[in-house]
Amino acid sequence: MILDKTQLTLVDGEAPELPPKQEVPVYPASQAGGSTPSDEPPPYAGPSTQTHQGPSGAQRHNSHLQSVAEQEVNYIALVSKNNSISGSYMINTELPQSDMLTRCKWGPLDKANKKMYGKRNKGVPNASVHTRHGAIALNLATGGQSSAYSKAHVQVSSRHGKVHVNIYSIQENKHICLEVSTRHGNIVVFVPPTFAGALQLRTRRGNVQFLPEFERNARLLNASDKGALVLFGQNVQNPVIDMHDLISDSCMLSTRHGRIVIGVSGVDHYDEVQGPNLLEKLGSLSMLFLGRDVTKPMQEMQRKMQEAAQRF
Repeated sequence: MILDKTQLTLVDGEAPELPPKQEVPVYPASQAGGSTPSDEPPPYAGPSTQTHQGPSGAQRHNSHLQSVAEQEVNYIALVSKNNSISGSYMINTELPQSDMLTRCKWGPLDKANKKMYGKRNKGVPNASVHTRHGAIALNLATGGQSSAYSKAHVQVSSRHGKVHVNIYSIQENKHICLEVSTRHGNIVVFVPPTFAGALQLRTRRGNVQFLPEFERNARLLNASDKGALVLFGQNVQNPVIDMHDLISDSCMLSTRHGRIVIGVSGVDHYDEVQGPNLLEKLGSLSMLFLGRDVTKPMQEMQRKMQEAAQRF
């Protein structure tokens, strides 16, 4: 540290005298309010057994898109772009109606089903689930407190995702109309043994598969290259699909490039196993005939083609 010369206090080499020492008065303990040296310290209580817990993190609640417990709903709409949607819902048409959904414009998922809606249909489904890329897995049932006839209208659609709908229960006099549509995703639907009504199936380039129990109890009315009309159940009075018919069930399943699989809930089982892709098939053939694997060169060539396409 550098000191300025004007701050120096030494004169002729002699230091100034120190001020006289002042005595500090000692007050009695009663007046000072302090403790005397004779006072004993407080007893040692030892370490506390209570441990400090940090702030608990926010509890993870199940998203409304991933419902676990069964929910009784009516006029519910679930929409997602990339996320999957799954849940178990009992549709009760006797629950109050939502004003928000009634203001929306709803229509058939497939234009070919427009004539089944009719002119007097409001087009407001009791449940609506839509995704663009995500998969959909739903467990559905119908219910209600009264014995009056009713029909729950359910719309489920995905552009590229797979759709799996399991109708595990239909209460007496509480019927259902299920409408499912995809572009590229497969459609798997299970109907309960008490299902009684018609199923309209439409596909352009896919195929339709009936699982064993459903096939034994189904009746094929007509079939073509684009679809089929099937009856399932006992005492089916109306062989056509009518959304305003409250005494029968109905399904309208349509896809462009996907596959349609139908079975009976609780009886049929379907395990979708993806087969090998084209590169894996070519690799197995090369190992069989040439004794070497050619999938890696093909993958490298495919990668280079993708990079070249991105440049342009």
